[in-house]
Amino acid sequence: MSNKEDEMHQAIRVWSECPPEKRPTAEALGQRIAEIARGDGRPWASPAVSDARPIDEWGEDMGDMLWWKFPIEEAPYVGTPLDCGYTVETEVVVRSRTHMDPHGKQRTLRFNRDVGGWPGYHTHFTPIKTPLTPRSEMEQ
Repeated sequence: MSNKEDEMHQAIRVWSECPPEKRPTAEALGQRIAEIARGDGRPWASPAVSDARPIDEWGEDMGDMLWWKFPIEEAPYVGTPLDCGYTVETEVVVRSRTHMDPHGKQRTLRFNRDVGGWPGYHTHFTPIKTPLTPRSEMEQ
């Protein structure tokens, strides 16, 4: 399949996945396919899976979600507010004469840092959209 055909399929998929009340008209879809065929225009962005819901509507039984901070300036966090992360220990050996201990030995500094886990500043979530069939299997 050519890039243009891929783009056309993508435009149709994006259009069909839009909720009916937010879906562009069939004429707009036709214009978009014509733009792709002519080689001008930019790809349509995929629609949001749903409107973002506030954190107070999330429940533990809902599992992992995409978490957003508005305005959107970074990729979403994937997980739950209950994610703990883990601790990483870093050891640094200082070999400089000016940083030796009073007995002339090297100093070893150890740092513990929590990494991963819920960042705490995301305010809204959307479900994770799971594909039904991988593209390579659909084409066979």
